[in-house]
Amino acid sequence: MNITLDKNLVLLRAEKGVTQDRLAAFLGVTHQTVSKWERGENLPDLTLLPAIASFFDVTVDNLLGVGEIRKKEKIYSHAEKARKLLEEGKTAEAVAV
Repeated sequence: MNITLDKNLVLLRAEKGVTQDRLAAFLGVTHQTVSKWERGENLPDLTLLPAIASFFDVTVDNLLGVGEIRKKEKIYSHAEKARKLLEEGKTAEAVAV
């Protein structure tokens, strides 16, 4: 599973118009620490994840990119089922997937 926290932090900060300093102050860390998270050099302490998610009004799953990963896995699974049904000549069932 590829966690996309670094990219998500950058996007969420941009959407909310928040500086690294403001996020850092809210979390009680330095702006350098936030910068390292966003560059993918380090990850926040696990106990900070709920506070970060709350700050941006998202779930921890969304913050980590897990929702997007699950969506892609579902799409792949449905495509794979449809492919197998098509190979078996079950066109109507494949379309219904």
